[in-house]
Amino acid sequence: ALVSLARLGGHVGLDLWKFSTTDGRSLNAALRVVAPFVDPTKPWIKQDLDAVDRARIYPLLSESLRQGGNPEFRGLLAKFPGNPAEGEHWRLWWTWPP
Repeated sequence: ALVSLARLGGHVGLDLWKFSTTDGRSLNAALRVVAPFVDPTKPWIKQDLDAVDRARIYPLLSESLRQGGNPEFRGLLAKFPGNPAEGEHWRLWWTWPP
């Protein structure tokens, strides 16, 4: 939801991708925390979190890269296997190479 809000904010001149709180919280900081978990062999941070489709993280990383985010996300996106599934429109946002 916050990534969608950041995209909308960009249309009115509000760059939430560059916003950070005084203690360092930001969209990109949050994505750096969850990015390693796109690897299905890596266990979730806490046992009480339900298993979800980790591929849902990829469009968030893609949008972050479009906005000048962490270049390490590019390597994670390059590992995304196979052909796009129906509805994977995020792949239209991401171009390789940059």
